[in-house]
Amino acid sequence: MVVQFVTGPTTKSLEPSRAARFRVRRQADRDAALARGASGVPGRPGRSRAFTLVELLVVIVVIALLFVLLVPWQHGAREHAQMVQCCGNLKAIGIAFKTWALDGTNGFPMQVSAGKGGARELTGTEMALIHFQVLSNAPRELVCPADKRAAAKDFASLSNTNVSYFVGLDADESSPQMFLAGDCNVTNGTPLPPNRILTITTNTVLGWTHELHNCCGNVLLDDASVQQTTSSGLRAMAASSGGTNRLAIP
Repeated sequence: MVVQFVTGPTTKSLEPSRAARFRVRRQADRDAALARGASGVPGRPGRSRAFTLVELLVVIVVIALLFVLLVPWQHGAREHAQMVQCCGNLKAIGIAFKTWALDGTNGFPMQVSAGKGGARELTGTEMALIHFQVLSNAPRELVCPADKRAAAKDFASLSNTNVSYFVGLDADESSPQMFLAGDCNVTNGTPLPPNRILTITTNTVLGWTHELHNCCGNVLLDDASVQQTTSSGLRAMAASSGGTNRLAIP
């Protein structure tokens, strides 16, 4: 008897090739990336990560610190701007005084009689505004920007409540360090007399009140310069002025 051996067809190996394994792994990486989405956390596709409580508190603290730092700076900048504008007003007043004195009168309004256009006869009264009326046509420059007083619309309606600056009644061009004008918040610590004239000698205890420029002030000297001073600086200026300064306070 003859025995025959029958062999079936040869089968291919079921093990995947290296290229197929690479494609499967790459697709798996893509699927994992899509699953992570924008949050970077597996299982949260397409969702952005929210603030944690700690991060929210940090943001609030930073905003609060910026507020604390910037608000005083803005307040100081505003005070500085007011002080600069006040100096500009006093410089304009100084130019007006000098121009008036050079315009044939050879003196300031406080030394020239009313018959010649001055205001010498009114130096003993409380009308400080009179000395400004004879030399200016811009009443808005008579009010300091740090003052609560309102500027007059015109000189016909001008009163002491529309003036922020004192007038130095003893100002003389021969004494360049005498007080010609300045902020009205000057004081010697005592109430003003009825005529509102403050007399300052070289040893007077002098200072600024809090109404303007945070207890500081500006002074226009006879040489037309404007000095920004503290209370101690004001006392030093009075001591070096060389004489008595009578200030007409509005």
